[in-house]
Amino acid sequence: MTIEIVIGLIGLCIAIATFVQSQKPQEVKFIEPNEEMEELKISFKMNQKISLEIQDLLKKHIEGNKCPDELFFQKMTFTKYLQFLKDNYNECLSDEVYERTLSRSIYTRPVIASMSNSLQNQFQNLMLVKNYIKALV
Repeated sequence: MTIEIVIGLIGLCIAIATFVQSQKPQEVKFIEPNEEMEELKISFKMNQKISLEIQDLLKKHIEGNKCPDELFFQKMTFTKYLQFLKDNYNECLSDEVYERTLSRSIYTRPVIASMSNSLQNQFQNLMLVKNYIKALV
């Protein structure tokens, strides 16, 4: 009878330990969005490149046609638009911004998607401006 009681107590201890273990919150492991982060970094670098290309094209157009004060868009001269591009680059696309926002931080997928959409919209607008400037030449 003692062996039966000991086996019963061991079984009860195992059942209690199993029950307590099952009541603990399970650790959830998230897969880091490494690929999405790399795509975001590439998009950022592409926008940097195209912004600098547009600034260069605009500078050459202004110098070649001597038209710094002519209107480029409504109420905005070539010179003012060039300055706008430079300011935008410094505020949104500079290497400092890249380092501060993308090189050290890991973001969630929804945040990365939102940032990617923003960069995609910016890229489309930059391409429109680039094509517009090329059409002027």
